[in-house]
Amino acid sequence: MNDNEKYLLVCSMGPVQDFIATARTSHDLWFGSWMLSELSKAGARAIAGTSHPLIFPAHEKIEDLEPGSTLSVANKIVAIVHGDPAAVAGRLAQSVRDHLEQIYDSTVGQIKDGIDQELAREQVMDLVELNWSSVPYHDEASYPAARARAEALLAARKSTRNFRQWQGRPGYHKSSLDGIRESVLLPGADVDSQVRNLAAPGEELSGVDLLKRCRGSDGAPAFRSTTDLAAAPFLLWLGEERKQALLRSIKGLLQEYNTRRTETEGAHFYGERLAQLIEDEDGRKEFRERLAGILPEGKAPSPYYALLRADGDNMGRAIAAQRTPAAHRALSLRISAFASEARQTVLGHDGMPVYMGGDDLLAILPLHTALQCVARLDEEFRTHMAGMSLEGGPGATAPSLSFGLVIAHHLTPLSDVLDLAGRAEREAKEIEGKNGLAIVLSKRSGTERTISGKVRPLRERMELLVKAVGQVSKGTPYELENLDRQLRLAGLGSETEAAQQEAKRIIERKRESGGDSPAVAEVQEQLVDWLAEGATTLPQLAYEMIVAGEFARARSTAGAAFFPATKEVQP
Repeated sequence: MNDNEKYLLVCSMGPVQDFIATARTSHDLWFGSWMLSELSKAGARAIAGTSHPLIFPAHEKIEDLEPGSTLSVANKIVAIVHGDPAAVAGRLAQSVRDHLEQIYDSTVGQIKDGIDQELAREQVMDLVELNWSSVPYHDEASYPAARARAEALLAARKSTRNFRQWQGRPGYHKSSLDGIRESVLLPGADVDSQVRNLAAPGEELSGVDLLKRCRGSDGAPAFRSTTDLAAAPFLLWLGEERKQALLRSIKGLLQEYNTRRTETEGAHFYGERLAQLIEDEDGRKEFRERLAGILPEGKAPSPYYALLRADGDNMGRAIAAQRTPAAHRALSLRISAFASEARQTVLGHDGMPVYMGGDDLLAILPLHTALQCVARLDEEFRTHMAGMSLEGGPGATAPSLSFGLVIAHHLTPLSDVLDLAGRAEREAKEIEGKNGLAIVLSKRSGTERTISGKVRPLRERMELLVKAVGQVSKGTPYELENLDRQLRLAGLGSETEAAQQEAKRIIERKRESGGDSPAVAEVQEQLVDWLAEGATTLPQLAYEMIVAGEFARARSTAGAAFFPATKEVQP
């Protein structure tokens, strides 16, 4: 093969969604996505100096691809390479494997007792699957056809990948997380304290599960649990000095009960969660009583947090519109720049970025900043995509971003919350023209409620409704919800004049004590106008008011200091 020949090489690394989503804790979720990004960067780094500038993931400088850099990338690599593409793909695969082994050695490899190290290493090193395709590349004019063919070949390769039979180990328990791999926790062994803190009582973990739970000298940043994010408004209200004083008292109390597991910062303020660390019921009861004497009276953290998923609309069309490698790389650079900015935006809103793969985002947020974070991310994506069109011509529609946001209890299984977020994201993408936002309120007991609409109009309504909490009666949305139920049972629509008048009567009659000010009347008039103008529907308005109550309570807890240190997006 001539070394001067050029090829378009397209590589894909997996598994992605299943690996990331097989998570019981937020740390599992975060580490899975972080590790896949690190491995993808390792593969890209191996060929970055042997090709034209990488098309995807695009980077400003080679340091962006170094381990532990802030650049977060997806699981795909696209490049124009010289010479034998199989040799290039081989170097890429070896780099990925070497980096995976380094991550293992700095995490699970540091555990000396209590696990089957041989089995754990075998499971981890068998984890990553890399598929690639290549086609000859002649010139810029042939790029669209070459890319389309390479993508088709890659899809075919994925469909015909090698299915190697896994050699199971008889007599081993299965992983509690995926139910497929064998547990590497040795039964009856004197498990060291590190493993004891990684596995919950009765939990079985495979080598892959342990990899997600561990953090070693691998450059991985700190993480926060869903409980930490739920507690964030309360901790902000406490202030640093009072928070640290309470933590010292609570940790001292826990030590008296010889609890073995360590907890994250926010978990120390949830009595029921801490009580589960104590083995006997009498001890739990006594602990709750003593803890109540430590915590502030009449003030408690909310058990709810927000999980956010976002995905670019029509990005396939946007990529197809780029007719040259340079144009495709320019789009890739914009996506990478957005991912980097999005990470900082989530952090600036006191959240935890889980996966920032360009136009595909996953983050955990406290309720008091969630709406502002969505607004900011939407504006940033618009800014980075300005001038890019789906058709490649001037004046055409630019790509947009759609969001699925779930308000969930911090003890709800994370896999269930991820499923809800995926459903919310799909509903957002059903909005005509997209750039949708769907919010699911999942109470631990009670009705699940979903609201959806275009990002900006829905956010504007939600902001007004959040401010209206405390002015309009708490019973208003539930009476509106009941009215809608009665209308449906009677086979009547909520758009009729009679229904609108009854809704108007409920809105204007129900107000909080002292709610006779012009401001309250203005809010009530706005609610009635939204229904009359078709900006929202009767059941949707009821749900919007209920959801707004959750955001309002979190902001009230956080106090006046809840606004993030980033500029507010104007409608």
